Amino acid sequence: MFSIRSVAKCLGLEPFRSRVPFIQTEAPMFSRNLLPHRLLTWFAILACVVSVSNLSAEELAKIKAANQRGANLDLMNDHDPASELANFELLPGYEANLFASDPMLANPVHMHWDSRGRLWVACSWAYPQLKPGEVANDKIIILEDTDGDGEADKSTVFADGLYLPTGIEFANGGCYVAQSPDIFFLKDTDGDDVADTKELVLTGFGIEDSHHSISAWRRGPGGWIYFQEGIFLHSQVETQYGVVRNFNGGVYQMNPRTHELRVFCTGTGGNPWGHVFDRWGQSFMVNNPRIMYLSPWTGNSGNKLRVTPLISTEKQCGGDLATGSHVSDDLRGQLLTCRFKSRAVVRYELIENGAGFSANILPPLMSSKHPNFRPVDTKIGPDGAIYVADWYNSIISHASHDFRDPRRDHEHGRIWRITHKERPLVAPTELTGLPIEELVDQLRSPEDFVRHQARYELSLRDPDVVVSTVEAWCDALNPESADHDHHLVEAMWAIQNVGRASEKVLKRVLSAEDGHARSAGARVLRYWHEDLSDPIGMLTKAAGDPFPRTRMEAVLSAGFVPRAEALVAALHSLDHPGDRFLDEALPQTMAALEPYWRPAMEAGRLSFARPNHREFVEQGIGIGLEERLARFLETDSADEREIASVQSQLLKKATDADIRTIAGAMTRGNGLASTASTIAMLESLEELAGQRWPKRTARAVRRLSPMVGHPNEAVGIAAARTMGAWKVAGRSELNMLRDANQTPGLRRALAVAFAETNAQYTTQLIELTESGDRAGRLAAVVGLAHVDLKRSIDIAANVMTEDPGDEDIVPVVEAIVRQRSGTSLIADALAAEVVHPKVAQRLRTYHRETGSLPSEVVEALPRDSTESLTASLLAEDPEQLAADVAEHGDAARGEMIYRRKSLACTNCHAIGPAGPQIGPNLVAVGAAAKPNHVIESILKPNASIAEHYDNKLFLMSDGSVKIGIVTFKNEDEIVVRDAADGGKEVRLDVEEIEFERPQPSAMPEGLADQLRSRDEFLDLAKFLSALGTPGPYANNETPVIRKWRVTATSGDAIPAEDSGWETAYSKVDGVLPREDLPSAENVFARGYFNVLVAGEIKLLTNLEKGSEIWVDGKKLGVPVSNVRMEQGRHRVTVRLNQANREKGVRVELAPADDMVRFQAEGGV
Repeated sequence: MFSIRSVAKCLGLEPFRSRVPFIQTEAPMFSRNLLPHRLLTWFAILACVVSVSNLSAEELAKIKAANQRGANLDLMNDHDPASELANFELLPGYEANLFASDPMLANPVHMHWDSRGRLWVACSWAYPQLKPGEVANDKIIILEDTDGDGEADKSTVFADGLYLPTGIEFANGGCYVAQSPDIFFLKDTDGDDVADTKELVLTGFGIEDSHHSISAWRRGPGGWIYFQEGIFLHSQVETQYGVVRNFNGGVYQMNPRTHELRVFCTGTGGNPWGHVFDRWGQSFMVNNPRIMYLSPWTGNSGNKLRVTPLISTEKQCGGDLATGSHVSDDLRGQLLTCRFKSRAVVRYELIENGAGFSANILPPLMSSKHPNFRPVDTKIGPDGAIYVADWYNSIISHASHDFRDPRRDHEHGRIWRITHKERPLVAPTELTGLPIEELVDQLRSPEDFVRHQARYELSLRDPDVVVSTVEAWCDALNPESADHDHHLVEAMWAIQNVGRASEKVLKRVLSAEDGHARSAGARVLRYWHEDLSDPIGMLTKAAGDPFPRTRMEAVLSAGFVPRAEALVAALHSLDHPGDRFLDEALPQTMAALEPYWRPAMEAGRLSFARPNHREFVEQGIGIGLEERLARFLETDSADEREIASVQSQLLKKATDADIRTIAGAMTRGNGLASTASTIAMLESLEELAGQRWPKRTARAVRRLSPMVGHPNEAVGIAAARTMGAWKVAGRSELNMLRDANQTPGLRRALAVAFAETNAQYTTQLIELTESGDRAGRLAAVVGLAHVDLKRSIDIAANVMTEDPGDEDIVPVVEAIVRQRSGTSLIADALAAEVVHPKVAQRLRTYHRETGSLPSEVVEALPRDSTESLTASLLAEDPEQLAADVAEHGDAARGEMIYRRKSLACTNCHAIGPAGPQIGPNLVAVGAAAKPNHVIESILKPNASIAEHYDNKLFLMSDGSVKIGIVTFKNEDEIVVRDAADGGKEVRLDVEEIEFERPQPSAMPEGLADQLRSRDEFLDLAKFLSALGTPGPYANNETPVIRKWRVTATSGDAIPAEDSGWETAYSKVDGVLPREDLPSAENVFARGYFNVLVAGEIKLLTNLEKGSEIWVDGKKLGVPVSNVRMEQGRHRVTVRLNQANREKGVRVELAPADDMVRFQAEGGV
């Protein structure tokens, strides 16, 4: 969303305003030249934003129903806080009271507690946009409970005249305020709690969308301030340390003592509105709708990385960890965040998993049926209670309602206080004015709030005195204390807060018994290394630590130490097992330190502790590939990581000898033992073909010819592609192309190989189009598309006028449209021909399943002679159609329609954790979109494309065309998800992209035409509109196995892994229905789950006697008793009797003890 202010700045129409003295440090420069086109744009904006003021109440759009699902709409105009309080539902044992309400505040956005126990709240009356002529007057308000009764009785305006403040945090005795593109520092100098000075600290942050701008500020344990930025924003911030740039999401950290700005983490994307640190300083982000663990991606490589979420659920913002002695034990340590659309404060359990974490969603702490309850932030207060900022608004969407809609509430706002009914509140602790010795002693407080505020108060004191006092305090600590190691960590952070370093304290932290403490110390190494006598020695020890998170933090910190030896130190992490988090660290550090270690290594000055350390580095730069490759080609157990690593090294540093070694190994005897390794090597050879090689290299590749006839079709196709890339296809391949007994896929690959080998083979391909069998003719056309596009189109257009029989015409069209100019030429050709109805039907079906055909081609196909249900529905009154969906649609029938293979909905969309991610997850689509929008999305998918799911076309430098949804991009590559290939991700080299252009939605038009009647459309739309709403289609986050593999056999034995298992997904209620099960005497279904912490698990099933169930091959009884499960991945296999086949199968996981933690496996 563009704000009026940001647009006005771009137009040069708005002077800077400030009500307090303004200290200009890095003042932004805005042009005041009013060019005609700017004025026209300005007037157009004004016309749009003032038009709504003339509308009557009857003419205003209805409030978005999706944001009111499950609410009591009779309460919408009841603004009495008592009515809202009465409609809260809380976890057993908790209760709520009103802490503060209007007129004390309105529209709270973000909040923080100060060390005096006062709540500071950033409020925005101006959101989403100022009216013409209005002056921005958003505020920061201080709320106080002066008598300790749990209700605020004093409200002070600390600062006003702000515009959309998105974050606040304390430092240097004042308050930093985020107001994109600026960061201000405001301070009260005379003690009246009103800001007297206002300093522009930094400017240049992105302004493209205020919802994604720098937000959710958080003072970290060491005193740096952290804030994040979302997708689409471009930032370029000039600081005294240099220019800091970022694009498309990330986390910043700013040192308030020096105003040094760093990019803490990139690649987060999304819409981040929350950042928390756990007890040991680990970083987590609330990134709508994802929860992210950030630490593994915080290295110093400077590369934009792709951060993998721990979990993705519903839209949410704000957050805090439930800490302190007041909250119950079953809540403590959990992440609390706010689902502003479904009106709930939800909980996430963070579970340690190797160097990182996993996350589970838990039932909400708080939910409400009041339609105006909109929680946007939550914080733990000084009394241990949980405080919730309530935006309080019936309208929350900026996209579906006019910015000037008079029903947007600018008058109300609440802060709610949640307490435990039976646990005592935390007594207030006076921190301001305490002597340094007493402040330091508060670092041992059991309350996280007190320790955090004590560190802040210490940051305002004399640094040298603080350091000496803290060091003496550490000396006096009782080593037998249960929290001794954590006290040391707090001491280290306190010293970091005053901008000093203490090697004495850090050494004690790094030698602590608790690995969590050592990991905190390892992170601080990145900040203190310049002040340490032996940072390399410390890094070496920490990188070899038995606790995996300590190793990860040490490796990441090494990247900040500009010495070659820092990499040598980091390599000690290789002496222990890695995991998916730890393995992210070392590549970042290698990239960060390459200017130091590479020259030293090439000069022979770099010494390694172990041979495998040197080998790891050599692999990264291509040295030692020959020996590694020889070992790899002999193994029969290479895993995905090893295969990917060898491929990466090959593509960087392969030699002629390496290629000949690969070719020899694959053609000797039975070839490689692993099919995956064989295909990977062939794919690598194909990619290497573009380089200059001696003729003998091509001759070696030519010896792969027998592999084209491999019994595994995938291997044969890969071999054919490789031979084509190397231009070595010959007569034997021509004979196979002509052989009608070969598979169509292999024949197409061979035709392309011929086309790429030599243009002289065009004659043979043309001959085959004229005299071969039908499959051969089609394969030849595919090959011709690569060398003679015009001729291939002429032949293809003619072929498509004929009955295709059993042959697949789709690959022909796909081959043509993926060539330069292919789309327009084939569209013109099809428009001039009478395409056979079966051909048109198959192309439309393919497009419906993948969305991969260009719209020009689809539009050139003849229309179905039957009446179009889509056209009929579009001709109806939209409001009446939506009303009919609500009144007559049946969600249960609609769910089964949605699951039909002919509609292909499940090819692209997941509902919850299981299923493809090609299109948006539909788990809460009904809560996020009103029925009218759901209907429009089905009938007119290009009218509104979901954010992050834009389809793009890329023309590559070799003339080929790539189409897909962009999932990640940085300076070097763009990653697209190819719907035509089952969602496979394809990496495109930025330097090889000639241009890109938007494509229509991957969801094709005409979906409704696959339905049998208007009633079926009503049912389908009703089902989608119900997803995520209260009732049977609410977001069901119960740990149920939702991703299955099913097969049928003639015997009772458990089928082998290669027994034709097919993927199937459970319904919303968790049942895998009979419609998805094979029709056979013995039907098996298999699902997986991961145990994160060992313990006993209950398997709650609907199995009846006669059905059987196994866990990891061990047969269990029916009903199932508790099962002891160790950490790791486990499988559940069931054999269904006739009764179970009729009602389907459901398997739910439940804990049978207090220790066990687990997750059902999702995905594709």
